[in-house]
Amino acid sequence: MREELLAGTFPFGRFKVFEIRDPKLRRIHAPGFRERVAHHALAAVVGPVLDRSLVADTFACRPGKGVLAAVQRAREHTRRHRWYVKIDIAGYFDRIDHAVLSAALRRRFKSAALIGTCDRVIESYSTQPGRGLPIGALTSQHFASYYLAPADRLILEAIRARGMVRYMDDIVWWCDDAAQARSSLRRVETFIADELRLSLKAPSVIQRSERGLGFCGFRILPEQLRLSRRRQQRYMAARVAWEGAYLRGWIDARALQRGYASVRAITAHADANEWRRAELARDPGVIEA
Repeated sequence: MREELLAGTFPFGRFKVFEIRDPKLRRIHAPGFRERVAHHALAAVVGPVLDRSLVADTFACRPGKGVLAAVQRAREHTRRHRWYVKIDIAGYFDRIDHAVLSAALRRRFKSAALIGTCDRVIESYSTQPGRGLPIGALTSQHFASYYLAPADRLILEAIRARGMVRYMDDIVWWCDDAAQARSSLRRVETFIADELRLSLKAPSVIQRSERGLGFCGFRILPEQLRLSRRRQQRYMAARVAWEGAYLRGWIDARALQRGYASVRAITAHADANEWRRAELARDPGVIEA
């Protein structure tokens, strides 16, 4: 495999394809074992370099970051600043432009062999000519996170937003007033279309921070962190599944208790005690049975 990688003949693009609901339907392209080893080897080289080029407030697929860190950072900004803008990229992974990504990597790396390997990885998959990264490959996470780095710089350095948080292609930034929010949105939308060849998912949101922000599975308010409707549904569906297994005799009471602990973890970081009590009162489930 080493010889194939050095010679540029390693066959990238052999995927096992399947679908999951997370909660929306996603098509996963999982590389085979040998290719996963190659992706990890490449990520070990390019990943740290790309990570250092990202702003601090980008939280997806980075050591020491993650969803909860993003939510807590967004909560800090919500407490401090009056207005926010929230955008999402339409069909993000499927629409990443290969030429734009390759040009960005060439500005970061100078090794012709390394760039050639990156190009072969990028070109091994497409949803339409010259576009798309596979969800399920480790390198896709690094490339997709890096792809939007110019938009981060625009928001923080050119627009000079009061604050920004990005989790992959979900981006939110804060402004002093509605006029600044609207003008900054137009500027970001134009930049993303012209420079990154992407489009925003409609509708983008401009709102007062005091009215709350939906982000990464939570409803963020200045003084409260609530569960999003989607996370509530995950909790209820998981609870029903564990209780159903108990009632059918597939698991015992001890296993059910462990299941309840895992279900509760879905809500653990939100101010959700009252909501859980109301849910249990409305539908006691096996507690009553």
